[in-house]
Amino acid sequence: MMNASIRPLEFRKIGGSYQFTVKSAGDLACILDLDPALWAALNAPVHSLRTDRRFLDYLDADKSGTISADNLCHAIRQVMLYTSDPACLDDPLSGLPVSALRQDNSAGRDLRDFVEKFAASLTADGRLQPDLTARKLAEVAASPFRGDGILTREAAAAKGAEPLFDAVLSYGGGIPIPGGTARGITMEQLENFRSNAADFITWSNTTVRPEFRGQNPVGLYEIFHGLQTKLEEYFRFCDLVRLDPANLKRFHLNPEALPPLDLRDAKAVATILESAPLSMPDPAGVLELTKDLNPVYETGLLRFKECFALEKLSHADFLQMQQDFAPYSEYLGEARGNAIGAMGREKLQELLNGPASAALDELFARDGLQGKALQYLRTLDMLLLYKTHLLQFVNNFVSFRDLFAADSRSILQAGKLVMDGRSYYLTVIIPNVAEHKKIAAASNLCMLYLELHAPDKPTFFVAVAVTGGDLSRIYIGKPVYFIDHEDHYYRGKVVDIVEGPISFLQTVLSPFRRLYRVIGERIQKMMDFNAVEKQLESTISTGKKPAQPPPGNSSWMGKGSIFLLAGGISVAALGAAFSFLLKSIRETLQFLCSLSAWTLLGWIAGLLCFILIPISCMAVLKMRQRNLTLFLEAAGWAVNLPMRLNASVSSLFTRSGVYPPNTRFNRTEWVQEKIVRFKPGRFFLCLALGLALLALGSLVYYFAR
Repeated sequence: MMNASIRPLEFRKIGGSYQFTVKSAGDLACILDLDPALWAALNAPVHSLRTDRRFLDYLDADKSGTISADNLCHAIRQVMLYTSDPACLDDPLSGLPVSALRQDNSAGRDLRDFVEKFAASLTADGRLQPDLTARKLAEVAASPFRGDGILTREAAAAKGAEPLFDAVLSYGGGIPIPGGTARGITMEQLENFRSNAADFITWSNTTVRPEFRGQNPVGLYEIFHGLQTKLEEYFRFCDLVRLDPANLKRFHLNPEALPPLDLRDAKAVATILESAPLSMPDPAGVLELTKDLNPVYETGLLRFKECFALEKLSHADFLQMQQDFAPYSEYLGEARGNAIGAMGREKLQELLNGPASAALDELFARDGLQGKALQYLRTLDMLLLYKTHLLQFVNNFVSFRDLFAADSRSILQAGKLVMDGRSYYLTVIIPNVAEHKKIAAASNLCMLYLELHAPDKPTFFVAVAVTGGDLSRIYIGKPVYFIDHEDHYYRGKVVDIVEGPISFLQTVLSPFRRLYRVIGERIQKMMDFNAVEKQLESTISTGKKPAQPPPGNSSWMGKGSIFLLAGGISVAALGAAFSFLLKSIRETLQFLCSLSAWTLLGWIAGLLCFILIPISCMAVLKMRQRNLTLFLEAAGWAVNLPMRLNASVSSLFTRSGVYPPNTRFNRTEWVQEKIVRFKPGRFFLCLALGLALLALGSLVYYFAR
């Protein structure tokens, strides 16, 4: 590890804060000594990073879905463990020289020895090639031997060892194979099966099988055990009837109380017969084996009668029979009480002594060798991916150099949004619009939320920070066009908008635009004749006429006269107001004409300062409050340093379209070339407007004189 005090570390001001930038692979060791409080970020969600997915899989060693500071430090230590000169990482496009692998530690030596064995398939011109290594890794990983100590049935079948494999899997349950639904076995499970099977065979060979009354118990016990439960049930019913003979009525059901039964349903009829007793309970506790038997169990009872040479079976005989079978029952419990015993001694001896056992040992040995090869190949693949992407990742995590660089794209940017004649580059992938908006709303940024999709790709959401232009032509539902880092094209729409300051000029003009909009709405309402038109249409449709004065009333005080008087007063008031307005305009113009030019300019400048200075101050404050940190943290990042947007950075993230070099502009409108040059109507219209302006100027001069 390099001590940071050996040489001064350079911190550049990026986004308003000082950040450590890595210029070469030699600076990676300095990160291990750097206080994490000086890092730009401490956590980053994997789904928001636009770089090689396999590189991120190696970086996310704990598979948490988040790249953290300790993951990055672990990756740097891995590079230092296996490589002798970090300078080999400076060129991300070339392969890794074999000579760069360390030989002063066991990890580096073992890796280099492995490379020398497979040099022909992994290297070119003495350099490990990423494509060759990835191809070899995929080839080895695709074989039945996974190298993780889990043997698959496919591998066992290749050696004809699937019977033993199935027996071990059935006994031990196996373990899931990563990346699939099948299950495999381990060497530990195989050894456990062998040990228990050998113990059972030893017990079976040394234990004498009990007899039943001097006879072989195997066939007799099977017949007895098949009826044992129903016989116990029958004698319980007999005890119940002997205790109180009235209980016998329980076995004679009332036909009117019988539950409904479809006699054509064979399954329902069989269920009732199976639940019925072997025979009608006897208070004496004796089962007649020759008559009145349940048809379902009649065949078994007749075999029981022949094997045991009985015409009747009393409760005492049944209990004695259970006692005589007890030693053999215990023997079977020992033999069949576990999964191994149930397989039988002969089968177990065949599995253990046959070729399958040695075949599995050989397969596990090959899997172990495969595991080492896979481990070395994954290490090489990891080093080559780190060589290609680690420096770039550091300058997007320890510092945000690439984010604020005009000539590069940061891996945290989702891509480029092209819309409204501009390109928007400050874009991040988000899992949920509502959750991002909840936090990012406090960032004081103008933001767009997009829903994007492409053929054969899932829909995803992107948050876009608008740092230039305006929102005059952007609305919810507007179609958008999006390009990611790999030049994949997506279509979608704007699903939400959060308004905020975009630029200084836009923020200054914002109050005037709102005032203009309010005045326009007021004028539109004043000039809206829809209400009058609707009232007139309603009057015409209903056929109502205006009310007429009563006949004979010719007084000048009638309603018509009152309306006439009110109209006259209104006209007089309007005339007075117009006269007052003209007088005010005349006095104002006379006052302005009496002032000198410099005094008039001073008044105008003072009025503009009175209006614009407070608005400009508020615009500056709003622009300084824009917070890029909250925008990223809402997407799942743990940003460590404050980052604000100034004018130069804002122009970096939102740019207008750029014309190609040597572009020639023809300023003649295309339409004008296709129409007639002279139009009399337009000429006379311009003449009338000119005369009207001349008359207005003369009137103003007259009043101001």
